[in-house]
Amino acid sequence: MLSGQDANWDLGNYHLYNPWAWLTGRYGFDLAPAQLQTYHNPLLDVPFYAMVAAGWPPRAIAFVMGLPAGAAGYFLVRIACTLLVDVPAPLARLAVVAAVAIGVTSANGRAMLGTTMNEWHTAALVIAAFWLAMPGRDGRVATAGSLAAAGLLVGLASGLKLTAATYAVAIAMALLARRELPSAIRDNLVFGVAVLAGIAVTLGPWMAWLHANTGNPLFPYFNDVFRSPLLPAEPILVPAFGPKTVTQWLAFPFAMWSPPPSYVSEVRFRDGRLPVLAALAIVALFMALARGGIRRPGLAQPAGSGRSWRFAIVFFVAAVLVWGRIHGIYRYLLAAELLVGVLIVALLLRVAPGRLQAGTIVAVTLLLVFTTRPPGFGRAPFGPAFADIAVPAVEPGALVVLTADAPLAHVLPRFPADARHVSIESNIVRAHRPTGLRARAASIVDAHAGPIYQLTPRDAPAAEVLAAYGLARASGDCAEVKSNLARAPIVLCRLERARG
Repeated sequence: MLSGQDANWDLGNYHLYNPWAWLTGRYGFDLAPAQLQTYHNPLLDVPFYAMVAAGWPPRAIAFVMGLPAGAAGYFLVRIACTLLVDVPAPLARLAVVAAVAIGVTSANGRAMLGTTMNEWHTAALVIAAFWLAMPGRDGRVATAGSLAAAGLLVGLASGLKLTAATYAVAIAMALLARRELPSAIRDNLVFGVAVLAGIAVTLGPWMAWLHANTGNPLFPYFNDVFRSPLLPAEPILVPAFGPKTVTQWLAFPFAMWSPPPSYVSEVRFRDGRLPVLAALAIVALFMALARGGIRRPGLAQPAGSGRSWRFAIVFFVAAVLVWGRIHGIYRYLLAAELLVGVLIVALLLRVAPGRLQAGTIVAVTLLLVFTTRPPGFGRAPFGPAFADIAVPAVEPGALVVLTADAPLAHVLPRFPADARHVSIESNIVRAHRPTGLRARAASIVDAHAGPIYQLTPRDAPAAEVLAAYGLARASGDCAEVKSNLARAPIVLCRLERARG
């Protein structure tokens, strides 16, 4: 609330456009105005769009968008109480409070609180699934019903946002590690079928639409597998973030203190959680080796607690490894990062002398909370409307072409309903790269008999792009589009067919 309302790049690009387009039948009429993100499942953004369309006060929308963080925090408390159940009574409450405080106040969590990035939404489902699947305080493993519920939650999350599928793999690995192989395989079968059921609910209809209209049920991703004629048969995105080599993986936790842009995020941030976790793990390992592996007195480890910890550690390690291999983008690590506080507190209890444990936990917690600097994904001051947008008048039957790799589509719901919106230059359509999408855009431009307008950031070069489609700017000034979500001024310009 104090930092203002959400105004991140993705919101300007697709979080407002996609649900509007889906609910009003724009898909198939417009062509990729929200760039490749046009083809992301719009379901998760429908509640946000409904609040904006209903004219809810911006602060109320921000509050509702922050509720999933509260749900995730609730399940994190339950998990911390289970994992730290054997902490001696004088320290138990402090340990749980510190673990949760560290977990929910990461740079990641703070930056995305109350935003449309939706990482808290999927993290809440994942962390609830983790709690359902993990062994209980008495060491009893989850029942088939609990595993089915956990799988369903992770499946729902994965269908809503594909990046959450990382955690389906992580929970499956943790299930394999927690008990005998035949039982683990049976548990994973129950869990896996439920995951597929959840995906079918939240993603199935969208996959069917994508397949019918593009030839790829996950378009534009995995086109090297599904081979839609609209794009080349190659991966749409090449993983460029995160650690790749063994050396980079060894340095990774410590590099997360203040990573440079483009390492795991587009913008800078500072967070000591992973460096502290790695340092404590190293210290604990050396102490265990020096003592011959003897456990610390005062922190008993009965069978039940041991099963819970094995489940949590395998989940965390698997999630981080899969995340690094597939994504490497910081914000997708949120669900795993929630557990960092529990791991740090447990290690502090193992390495700190008994009389210093409470003070050490408090000191480390305060250090991590107050030295954290979240990444700035984009905020705007609260105003009279969450999306305060006004567009210039356009003639009936207009074609609006978008000519830049920029977040422009959020203004499109303010255009007349008969206006058609087509991207002719973006991160998925390139004017000078022949693809099926580019050919489809050109055919729409060529066939349009009515007025044509260009939507673009002011001062963005576009003459060559327009010329590639036989267009040029008409004489006269461009009109400014008003938007409190825009990162740069947006203009609407009248176009004409190029002469000659």
